Amino acid sequence: MLPTIAVIAGTRPEALKLLPVIDALRHGGVGAVRLIASGQHQTLFDQMLPDIAPDMELGLMQEGDPPGRFLARAAAVLAEALGHVDPALAIVQGDTATAYAGALAAFRLGIPIAHVEAGLRTASIAEPFPEELFRRAIARLATLHFAPTPRARDNLLAEGVASGAVHLTGNTGIDRLMSALEDPRPSPAAEALLSGIGDGRFALTTVHRRENRGKALEGVARGISKVAHAHALPVILPLHPAPDLQPLADMLCGDPLIQLSAPIDHAAIVRLLVRAALVVTDSGGLQEEAATLGIPVVVLRTRTERMEAVEDGRAMLAGSDPEAILSAAGEMLEKGRFPRSTLFGDGAAAPRIAARIAEWLRR
Repeated sequence: MLPTIAVIAGTRPEALKLLPVIDALRHGGVGAVRLIASGQHQTLFDQMLPDIAPDMELGLMQEGDPPGRFLARAAAVLAEALGHVDPALAIVQGDTATAYAGALAAFRLGIPIAHVEAGLRTASIAEPFPEELFRRAIARLATLHFAPTPRARDNLLAEGVASGAVHLTGNTGIDRLMSALEDPRPSPAAEALLSGIGDGRFALTTVHRRENRGKALEGVARGISKVAHAHALPVILPLHPAPDLQPLADMLCGDPLIQLSAPIDHAAIVRLLVRAALVVTDSGGLQEEAATLGIPVVVLRTRTERMEAVEDGRAMLAGSDPEAILSAAGEMLEKGRFPRSTLFGDGAAAPRIAARIAEWLRR
């Protein structure tokens, strides 16, 4: 009888990056995988259906929930769910509230924890907050640490994590990217957004992080508009559904060079990404994907846990200052496209993770 492995997710990035792991575990006969969905970002998570089908849907997010209230509820209810599943191992990914709550719940029950995308760090516990806090705390609780890059591995070792518990695997998000590139199915959402651009160049832009809300959002909006008009560069901006990001749409909706859209699925994002001349984003996943494909990136943050792309010249930090965004965009557009890279992975991270888990389960 195969051991049970619980996989915990609640956001679209978690689903994207855990789906290759789930597939590798199942296809390799490593364990009986049970996916527990917290419901942290239900609308965006549901875009992954039917590719990823939860075994348990908890629906924990309530409208107006502050982060602390969701975290407390999630830790309690996930403990109940894990107690019911009784897994040999619980897998969490990244640095979300769901990941931290899942790790807390598993640790409380004495269930070993595997952390996918372990070891990402900035130089400040406050940037980004609470994500930096969550991923550092998960490292104190986890048994298996799957580091996506040598830098992430070295961060964990510097923090005192035992070398035998740290495994360099690559990033499973690149596995998913490679699968999406090979998918022959058309993307109506991407085709609709590209129809007004034709064969011309454009910038793909996304904004969602907590540090770019409130007053910072005004600077981001002005910076995006400046880039569009200074370079006669149309911008495609799929909006995030968070209510406190609505002002971004209000500020940019009348700009003739900026095409706003409802949230789109990952397949559409990839179709746009391969065509884009520039990516302007605060998304960690898009930083990884764009760097892999050789698309220059302006990062709408002052710090990033993905410095590999910055140090390789494929990305520049700009924060939310409009002039800094404009300057960085000009420099990155002048550089143009880069060759493809394996800075963040080679598309085979999930099989490596499955193999390490299988080895650990046999002990």
